[in-house]
Amino acid sequence: MNPEQIGKNIAKRILIEEFTEKVVLYPGAFKPPHRGHVATILGSNNEFVDKYIVYVSTKTRDDVEVAESIKVWNLYKQTIPGLENVEFVPTSTPVKAIYDYANENPTHDIRAVFGKGEGSRFDRLKDPEKYPNVEIFDAGTEGDYSATALRQAIRDKDVNKIQTIIPAEINPDSFLNIFDQVDEAIYPRYNAKQVQRTRYQASDVYTNDPVEESIVENKIHCDNCGWEWKIVDGGDDLFICHKCGHDNTPIRENKYLNEARFKKLLNEQWEDRKAHVINHFTDYATNYLSIDRPKIKIITDPQYTQMHHSFGGYMPSTKNISVVVHNRNMADILRTLAHEFVHHMQNLDDRLKDDSGDDGSPEENEANALAAVIMRQYGRENSHIYE
Repeated sequence: MNPEQIGKNIAKRILIEEFTEKVVLYPGAFKPPHRGHVATILGSNNEFVDKYIVYVSTKTRDDVEVAESIKVWNLYKQTIPGLENVEFVPTSTPVKAIYDYANENPTHDIRAVFGKGEGSRFDRLKDPEKYPNVEIFDAGTEGDYSATALRQAIRDKDVNKIQTIIPAEINPDSFLNIFDQVDEAIYPRYNAKQVQRTRYQASDVYTNDPVEESIVENKIHCDNCGWEWKIVDGGDDLFICHKCGHDNTPIRENKYLNEARFKKLLNEQWEDRKAHVINHFTDYATNYLSIDRPKIKIITDPQYTQMHHSFGGYMPSTKNISVVVHNRNMADILRTLAHEFVHHMQNLDDRLKDDSGDDGSPEENEANALAAVIMRQYGRENSHIYE
């Protein structure tokens, strides 16, 4: 090689090094972030990292919203050394955001971080041909810290318990104050947090029961207290009654769960809490798999299982999931859902084939394995599903 070519190669390498950012990406729900999350960041960050991005799920967990999670992260950043280069980015699909970043930034040196045994989220990133610039980093687990326990401590205003879960450098009163704030400019007539805490929603569990429309001409009519307001005055929470807090969201394409009627369809006792658990689990599993929520149809027909030899199924063409609930315990119902959620992910990835549902197929094996992982992790924090 002549000296001129050698010089060009050296210059090219220098330019690549100069413009290649070293970036760390860490996804999660963080509702809210706790001491273990901070330890994960500190364990995967160093002076050579140019940028550290924490992708925060926009989905609400119990009473904790994404805005509150970001405020907690900023409180930590202001107080704890080693978080100076960390930025917090809200997104509906944190894991997908990492794949998108890797695809859009092939010259960046990327470290994808996971903790608490969640490495299966990044299996596709392990392909060295497709993602040669990505390192999968297992930050391990520090302590037995639980966001679920922290949310309960917040509800109980248990400062002593909070102190054991958040970083030691943080004042628990400053932490708790984040969750006691209500924006009176947005919610002048009621406590939005209290309404969210008590209102039952089952927006993705539906039957064919009709539900009355709440829009009358150019106004919204509250079907709980009778109050009316103009559509143009509704704002971002158009269908929320600012007088009583009732959710008047109209039902259009699908006919959603009508609690009183739905109970009559079951031969077993159906509690409101069970529908809530299904919705909560759906949020958890779809966030874990980084997919949008599919529509879920509850099957109560006692003959369905015998007729179809199945407890549920997934329809790729409509992206709908069906699950039998008749005479089944909650853990069994959720495992069927987890299995079908994986098939939904495979469909979105364009990986389903005609024989994907056969016993022993790669797609069926993956669905079985991932469903087991999801159930184990969800069950650790939600032991009531085994009751």
